[in-house]
Amino acid sequence: MFILDPNDEVPKSFHADLTGAPMTNCVLCNCEFEEFTDYLVEKSFKRVNSGVVHTLFEYAICLECVPTMQGRMSKESQENITKYFESKVDISSRFSQQFEENQFNTDKWINHCLITKKPTDELQEFQIYGQFKGNRLVYGAFPYAISGQILDEMIGLLSAKSLEEMNGFKDQIISPDPTLKELFPTNRPPILI
Repeated sequence: MFILDPNDEVPKSFHADLTGAPMTNCVLCNCEFEEFTDYLVEKSFKRVNSGVVHTLFEYAICLECVPTMQGRMSKESQENITKYFESKVDISSRFSQQFEENQFNTDKWINHCLITKKPTDELQEFQIYGQFKGNRLVYGAFPYAISGQILDEMIGLLSAKSLEEMNGFKDQIISPDPTLKELFPTNRPPILI
């Protein structure tokens, strides 16, 4: 089940840091996101000792290109990630509970790790994910946040070749601020779950 946000506005949490505006193009095919374009956004964050949260990487990818990205992972790695995720989360129950409690308040959907339930303001690293149709957020399996701890567990399920491929994908599509790359190296590739 899913519900489209009645507001025709991408929540600020999913805006591009560089422009402060919604992302407008697919990182792979460069198609422009129009009113009915389906796409996903992934953003990765790291908190420093001062409490300041920095974006490590962010990108948007149209649903037509998602299979290309996921195709970089072996079938076995994909199955391992899917089984892990399904063993930890009942998406249908989560949707019902979140929607009943939070309706269209995106920040409340992403203010804690989907699996550990730890608040993101207590996490050193985390990623957020959202699915969109044009400027409208799709509430259903998305949006959610995942802690660095859980991402590390999932990365442990990838074969060495899949991890290498996903890191190559990260290097191909993501060009973070070079100073941040040096300050906050991350071995975590993008993983759309």
